[in-house]
Amino acid sequence: MEIALIPYITADDPNLEITALALQGFDSNGTNVIEVNITLL
Repeated sequence: MEIALIPYITADDPNLEITALALQGFDSNGTNVIEVNITLL
């Protein structure tokens, strides 16, 4: 049985720079899938 790491993050919370850094961190630490919530309001 294999376990997957699937983080969930809201884009632009608190800002796009931190969102980008978080996504890069997830990618460099072996994340299998990244779920990104995009708020339309």
